[in-house]
Amino acid sequence: MSALMYFATGDGGNAIGESYTAPSDRLYSIHPISATTLDLVFNNGNDDFDSIRLTIVSNTHKTVINAINNAINQSYKSLIAICDSDNSSFIDSNITDCVISLGGTTTVVNISGTVAVELIDINTKSTPIKSISLANTHSADVAVDLYLKNAGGTDYYLLKGMVVPVATTLVLDKDDVNYDIGTYNLYIKLSVGSMGVIIKNN
Repeated sequence: MSALMYFATGDGGNAIGESYTAPSDRLYSIHPISATTLDLVFNNGNDDFDSIRLTIVSNTHKTVINAINNAINQSYKSLIAICDSDNSSFIDSNITDCVISLGGTTTVVNISGTVAVELIDINTKSTPIKSISLANTHSADVAVDLYLKNAGGTDYYLLKGMVVPVATTLVLDKDDVNYDIGTYNLYIKLSVGSMGVIIKNN
């Protein structure tokens, strides 16, 4: 039996979404979301995934990951409080809080300018995409390129010059964005302006 990993959001731990416990062998991946957030993704055994988003001190991702890894390796059959905000107990002092998301992960990004932005890197080992929404927050229409790039640098377009009208949201479902996340990086490039991007993973 593997160690149990425990998380609590500081809301009492007595309702859904306030605490979460999972065996360490259900841990699917750990990947950064921003300079101060880190996602732990768990296979919940129902062909779906749960996510715990840790709030951490800026750019301490590796330190936190190393602390979690050491605790798992040293705590066979034990309960490990990774982030227990109810009792101010954290596996590493760089962790300050956590948010529990059941049944998948959600990434929110605001894009601006005309430089290509990487949305998903091969190395994150993220779960398959359920949907991507692209909300035009600019004052005029915006043309969007959404494309895959492999290690050789070849671009494969999911969208090429797709015009999203002003104040409109384009939603792509899992059939539109079904690709091998372990083989390709996902990029977005705007013709002008700004766009809000929400990625939901299984």
